[in-house]
Amino acid sequence: MIYKFINPRHICLIAAINNYMKPSAIIESVDKNYWNMFADFLEKLDILYCYRSDKGIVVWNRDFYEIRDEKFRKIYEIECRLHPKINVSYEVSNILISKDINTLKNLFKIFSNKSIRNRDLILGKLLGYPDCCIKNFIKRGPVFSRHYFHLDIIRRGLEYNVPVEFWAIYHTPCSVECRYSIEMGKNYIKSLKKLSNDIYHKVLSLLKSSYLAYSVGNRYISFKTVKSNITEYNDFIKRYLSNNVKVVLGEIIQPFVYSNYRNHDNLLLLNREIVGIKVIAFAPGIGCMVFDPKNNREYIRISKSIIEKYGKLDTVFRVYSSES
Repeated sequence: MIYKFINPRHICLIAAINNYMKPSAIIESVDKNYWNMFADFLEKLDILYCYRSDKGIVVWNRDFYEIRDEKFRKIYEIECRLHPKINVSYEVSNILISKDINTLKNLFKIFSNKSIRNRDLILGKLLGYPDCCIKNFIKRGPVFSRHYFHLDIIRRGLEYNVPVEFWAIYHTPCSVECRYSIEMGKNYIKSLKKLSNDIYHKVLSLLKSSYLAYSVGNRYISFKTVKSNITEYNDFIKRYLSNNVKVVLGEIIQPFVYSNYRNHDNLLLLNREIVGIKVIAFAPGIGCMVFDPKNNREYIRISKSIIEKYGKLDTVFRVYSSES
């Protein structure tokens, strides 16, 4: 089933569009091995989509595929689906989806042009976000809007009891009490039932996970906790993290975005191999690690150096959970 190959948060966005609860969405990342399965799923739901290929912008417009230029002008029709451009060796990125071709066209034009005036405002409305959350995002930016949302969660004592509705939506709520975001999340989850009862129950179960904020903004690795407060890997972990480290054994879910980033101090390998049982170590504001307990192979090793330009952010390298 689709939930085995696509992150559950993406499935919620697709379900919301399928149920006409959301005008459009951006699917940030899909594993190239699952691309055809993903595209077939959209077409079965009669959801239009576009993506980049070596031939240009490919648009599925129900009865046929089209090649369009950077202004979204139709060049010609084709009979088969072209291979997408592949990033970081294994992902298809930024697939735009909608039920309406004009909405898809507008989304493409705004998303592709970062110099457009009031871009965040227009983009937020095209994606169906609440006005209060759009205004908050414009005021604080992607890093600090998410930082203050995390801070709100912590101050209210919800760090390990985050409402699951917040994981069903893509935007950053203006506050934990944002009734528009909560209602939107509830509706997105309900819309899963239109796909199937199996998808509804499985995706809801996957949403009720723990989320490691490994960077600023909307960047998490989600997992189901297998064992908490483990100590047998402390010697290995202390090579990189030494202060206030929490360590859990977890079953990691398909990544929300993929990555193949390396430098001297930091490592971020988010691919299909990270899925499954892994050790997750984190120290709020200091850094985090994810590695395979069988061979100590590291998938994530990030220190505070990567976020220092934003100041001291204790809301990063922290786990926010909806498992309870």
